[in-house]
Amino acid sequence: MAFTKDFSVDDVARRLNKRKKYKDVLYFGKKCLCAPSFLRSVKQICEFACLDVSALMQNPLLNRIWYRPVVSISAVEPHFTKHSLCCTMYDDNDDDVRWAYENGAIAIVTDHKVDNIPCIVVDSPQRVYSKMCSYYRNLRKAECIAVTGSIGKTTVKRMVNCVLKEEFNTFCNLTNRNILYNVGFFSQHIPANTEFIVQEVSEDTPNYVEHMSQILCPSVSIITCMDQSHIEAFGSKEAIVNECCSIVKYMREDGTVIVNKDEFTSFEKLQGKHLITISMSNQSADYYADDVRIVNDGLVFNICSKMGRYPVKLHHIYAIHNVTCALYAFAAARIMNEAPERIIKGLDNFRMYGVRQNIMKAPDGTLVYADCYNAVPKSIMTAVLAMKEVPGVKKCIAVLGDIAETGSYMEQVHEEIASIIDNAPWVDVVIGIGDNTIKAFKKYSFKGNSTVELCSNIDSAIEKIRKHIIDGSIVLFKASHSMEFDLLIGKIWPDLRKEMYCEWDDERKWLVDVEIS
Repeated sequence: MAFTKDFSVDDVARRLNKRKKYKDVLYFGKKCLCAPSFLRSVKQICEFACLDVSALMQNPLLNRIWYRPVVSISAVEPHFTKHSLCCTMYDDNDDDVRWAYENGAIAIVTDHKVDNIPCIVVDSPQRVYSKMCSYYRNLRKAECIAVTGSIGKTTVKRMVNCVLKEEFNTFCNLTNRNILYNVGFFSQHIPANTEFIVQEVSEDTPNYVEHMSQILCPSVSIITCMDQSHIEAFGSKEAIVNECCSIVKYMREDGTVIVNKDEFTSFEKLQGKHLITISMSNQSADYYADDVRIVNDGLVFNICSKMGRYPVKLHHIYAIHNVTCALYAFAAARIMNEAPERIIKGLDNFRMYGVRQNIMKAPDGTLVYADCYNAVPKSIMTAVLAMKEVPGVKKCIAVLGDIAETGSYMEQVHEEIASIIDNAPWVDVVIGIGDNTIKAFKKYSFKGNSTVELCSNIDSAIEKIRKHIIDGSIVLFKASHSMEFDLLIGKIWPDLRKEMYCEWDDERKWLVDVEIS
C-alpha cells in the first residue's frame, strides 16, 4: 500500500465542509489516501508536460520548489491534496488558489499570477494537466476502452467492464466520475496488474473530451447516442457531435471506434480510423441483434456477426435500448480477443444498480424504477416504454422532473416530455416536479387516462406519490440529477438508500483498499 504520510483526512474534510462547497469528500478513505506510485520532481513533471521551464526557473518564487517531489497532479478543487502540483480547472478563483497553497500545494499551474503564490503561468492549465496525467497513465501499459456520448455512457462502461473482467484484470470506476479532473485522478492510480482500463468520458464542457483523450490514449473508443444533454454549454447538437468525436484525437494508431449504425451519421469526422458498427437490426453492421424479446425476468436476444450467432440474456432489464449497450460491450471485448463464451457469461452476470435503470422492490411491495441520474427526452421515452413491460405491474406512476443545462432549448425539451406522456396511455399517474416541467405540462390536456399532479419541489410530492400507490404499482423516477430524486426516493422508502448509494460506497472502499505497487 502506498499512501501519503503526514495527511489527515479529517482535517481536509473539515476544511471542505467549512467552505460549504461539497457535502461529501468522496475521494478520501477512512484513514488514508491512495498516492500515485511514481514520484517525480516539479521540474520533471513540467518537462513531461512540454513546458519550457528555463525562463520560469529565474522566478525567485519558484526556485525553492523545482526539485520537491510531487505526490500527485491535482485539480485545485474539489480533491486537492498536500504535496500536489495543482492546476486550476473550471471555476477556480483566486481564493481557491490561495487556499490550496496555504494548505500544502507545492505550486499552482494557472493562467494568471496570483499574489505572491508560486504560480506556473500558462495559456491553458487544463492542457498542461492533461499532459502531466498522460505521463502517469502511460507508465502503465494497459489498453484503454473509452466511452463517450450523451446517453448510456455509464451503462455501456459497466457492461464492457463486466464482460472483460471475466477473462482479464480490469480497472474501472463504476460511478460516473467522467470529467477531466476525475480522469486525471484515476490515471495516476492504475494498479500495476491492470490489463484493461475502462473509462467513461463526459462531453459536458467544450474541448475537454480531447484533453481526456490525451490522458487515456484509448485503443478502443465507443461513441454512444448523442442528444441534447449539456446543450447549454455547446449551443447546438452538431457541436456536441464534434465534441464526442474528438475522443479519437489521441487514440492509438491501430485503435478502433465503435458506433451505432442506426444513429451515427458523422462518419466523415472519423476518417482514417478503423470502424466497427453495431445495429439493432441492420445486418450490414459488424454486430447486430435479432429475435429480441421481453420475458418475465428480462431481455433475451441474439448477437449476430460473421463469426456466428450468440444467445444473450440481460436479467431484470426491460428497456430495449440496453440491447445496444450489450452490442457495444460484445464488440469491444471481441476487439480485445476475449472468447465469445466468456463475453456471454459476463453479460449474463450484469446487473443494474444505483440510480440508473435500477428496478428495486420496496418493503411495501412497490417496484421503484430509479433512473434519475440524468435525462433527455429520448431516455425518458425508453424508460416510460420499459415500465409497461415489467411483469406483474397493475399501475404505472411516472415521477418526472426538470432537465438541466438545456439553455435556449429549455421550453422545447420540456414540451417534448409532456408529449411523451400524452402519447403513453399506459401511464396511470404522472407527477411533474419543477418549474419548467409544470409550465410544459400545463399546456397539455393529456388525452389519455393519466392523472396529472404538479409539484414545485420534492417535499410537496411525497404525499401525492404515496396516495397513488396500490398493490402492483411501479413508480418511475426520471429527471436531471440536480433535482435530487434519489433523496425523494430515500424519503419515501428509507430502506432503499443503501442500494441506491452502493456504487459510492464501493468507490470509497477502493480508495482505501487498492494496492499500488
